Amino acid sequence: MRRAGAGIDRLYTAAIATFLSLLVLTAVLLAVRQCSYRPAVDGEVPFTPEANADAAAPEFDRSGTGVRSYNFLVLGKDRIAGLADTVIVVNVAEDGTIAAVQLPRDTYIETPDGNGGKKGIKLNGTLPSLGTEGMRSLIERTLCVKIDYTVTVSTEAFVKAVDAVGGVTVEVPPGMDYEDPEQDLYIHLEPGRRLLNGSEAEQFVRFRSGYADGDLGRLDAQKDFMLSMLESVRKKLNAGSAQALLEEVLPLTETDITMKDAIYFAGLVLRKSGRSGLTLLTAPGKPLNAGTSYYVLGRSGMLSAVNKYLNVYGTDIPDAVFDRERALVKDGDDGFERIYTYAIITPDPVSG
Repeated sequence: MRRAGAGIDRLYTAAIATFLSLLVLTAVLLAVRQCSYRPAVDGEVPFTPEANADAAAPEFDRSGTGVRSYNFLVLGKDRIAGLADTVIVVNVAEDGTIAAVQLPRDTYIETPDGNGGKKGIKLNGTLPSLGTEGMRSLIERTLCVKIDYTVTVSTEAFVKAVDAVGGVTVEVPPGMDYEDPEQDLYIHLEPGRRLLNGSEAEQFVRFRSGYADGDLGRLDAQKDFMLSMLESVRKKLNAGSAQALLEEVLPLTETDITMKDAIYFAGLVLRKSGRSGLTLLTAPGKPLNAGTSYYVLGRSGMLSAVNKYLNVYGTDIPDAVFDRERALVKDGDDGFERIYTYAIITPDPVSG
């Protein structure tokens, strides 16, 4: 004899199964949506695209570029004067490859003087004089590089990030002993292959006085550090721990990147292993002592580097568009002109 409540039980069981199925389907849809999420891109071209008044502007379009990529302006600010101690433009592509172009802090660049003219200063000085957005705009329109995000890394954030991945192993050269009380900078590191904690890593990347070529030596040391740091990040972090680190570090930075976008890019970085997929390059140019020591970018070499590593568009930046305002050279000065015009050799990049 069939129990009267059996039909109700079956209906109840079916309802629960249907509800659970809907929950699973919803979770799957949310996961798919999360996996397919891509940060929006700004299609505005931040530089003058026309070669001249009579020429048609090239189509600088990001929608049909194949593997989409994004540019970050990464700044390291010193504690006292607020100068940009480190300036790097980093390109992160959706296939997980990363390219970073270091702009030496002493790079010569001209900015408006407030009286309708221009004044030449070092790139690191544009941060306190123009602010982050002003510096971003200057780099965009001069180098014809679209910058999607800016990140100003504080000392505290840097130290925390290094400590979070268990330190970074680098080759410490002899003679890393330096003190500058005015900058609260004290560097004392033992030479050799060493695992550096956050505080020691800060000393390593800031040291420059003992290199024969000054800041260029520091930039080479930073390349070694960045390759090792990437290796440590990929070895020690997964999606969950990367998100936890971002939640701790991002509030200590000045940035316009959202947490959601930061998690997306962390996923791209973790897609590869070890040091693979990272290319590092110092902006091509040469030092010049013109009363004040400057680093002068070579026009042709820099344009080549932009198109190869930092161009987010489907069209190359033409020579006639690059540095339209001639902000990278002191007009009429033979020393500047020689380097700007003829320093065309792009140094070999360092790759992981």
